[in-house]
Amino acid sequence: MAAAEPESVEINIRDDLDHALSGKLDFTGFIAFNKAYVDAPNPGLQLAGLGPIGLPLNAREAEVIKSRAKQAPFGMGERTVVDTSVRDTWEMDASSANLRASALKGADGQRVALLDALAKDYGFCLGLASVVCHLSGCPDDDGGYRRRRGGYGWGSDDEDGSDYDERLSFAEVSDRDMAIENFVDLEGEPISETLEVNEEEEMIPANLSETVEDGPHDDQEYEGYMGNGAGTLERWYRRTVLVIWPRYADCIVRADTGFHAACESLLSTASEEPTTDEKNTIRFLLTRFGPTGDGPSVAEAVCQAASQWKDDELWRQAVEKCSLGHGVGILHLESICHAITEFGLDVIQSSLEMIRRETKNTRFLSFFDYLKVWMVENAKENVEELQTEQAVLPWLSHQMSIALKALRKPTQEDIDTFINLSTDRGGIIYLQNSILPQILPKADAPVLKALALRIHTEESFADLAIKEEDPLVKW
Repeated sequence: MAAAEPESVEINIRDDLDHALSGKLDFTGFIAFNKAYVDAPNPGLQLAGLGPIGLPLNAREAEVIKSRAKQAPFGMGERTVVDTSVRDTWEMDASSANLRASALKGADGQRVALLDALAKDYGFCLGLASVVCHLSGCPDDDGGYRRRRGGYGWGSDDEDGSDYDERLSFAEVSDRDMAIENFVDLEGEPISETLEVNEEEEMIPANLSETVEDGPHDDQEYEGYMGNGAGTLERWYRRTVLVIWPRYADCIVRADTGFHAACESLLSTASEEPTTDEKNTIRFLLTRFGPTGDGPSVAEAVCQAASQWKDDELWRQAVEKCSLGHGVGILHLESICHAITEFGLDVIQSSLEMIRRETKNTRFLSFFDYLKVWMVENAKENVEELQTEQAVLPWLSHQMSIALKALRKPTQEDIDTFINLSTDRGGIIYLQNSILPQILPKADAPVLKALALRIHTEESFADLAIKEEDPLVKW
């Protein structure tokens, strides 16, 4: 049963979504509503090892948090020290304090609440994360000599050097980077420590790092001119971002092994027809991972599911999407044989010709031998298989002739394959006439020497002399 592939339409929704989220959420008019919610969410912190902490903090809870925190240090020249007379602050590990949607206020809280409701209706998931931008370079400080961190320090020629430090700008930025950290769901439950994104394609606004850097910084380290080099300035900018992803990709987004979990879900499916989630998972896997190094895993999972659903079109689509750069290696040979039995050679024949993309001679030639052996053995069992054999063997013979005319540069790995192939097809004469003319112009001397030695030790060639004019004799 072949299901028509849904039409693929590329829509860039970023500008529209940016416009919608940037709009005002207020309106002209009046509305009144009153209701008491006994389970209304309370803004708070979720701390590892402590659980939920309500806000605002009371004295007891503050002491509990301090018991899990450490005294915050500050920069003192090249050292980082703790001195409560300078900085009497306690700091938590950033990964321990997880922001939750219930802690968001004002317009941010309204936007997230609105998007959360829409996401549930339209098949999306929401989460929160911290974006951290880091800049380092030379300060425009007129050769000043202060050393500061976060506005605290000493060595200033005025009473309050922190104002001077905060007014500093970069004369030159030598390094900048951005990272997405502490990715959580809206309940504050951790999803991953980091999140890889494409800033140009997957962020709103597209120049998010520039937008963040245009705002106030959260921390800085400044060391002024020391007499033997320019001063240095480093600044960190931290903002909370909303993350949106399709529900069908949730298993991939939520776990390091999510990709493998998605493949496993297809390998183990028992449904007679694909569910909506399975269709979306397949579309996502083929688009995102099909053309990559994960192509074989995607092809194996999708093709097995296609066989389960008797969907030959999906089988062909998976093979064609994933075979680039992999050739026949994208599927186990057993899977290919099963597909021939399930759909018939005439249905999947064009897809099987993806073997022409194969770059390894051994895998290329072994594929044909395996199919031939499989067909001969199965043809002995019933008439139907015999009919299949009669259809497959001519095609195999034709494909083999094409393969032998397109052998790649041989490697040591190919030698046994060449010998075995020649033994089955006429011995040394087959090797001389069909294989050597294809590989001699491409082979390196070490490979040819190894092949010559292998020929002379091959028992099946013992009674057959190599012709004097054979190029391998000189080796």
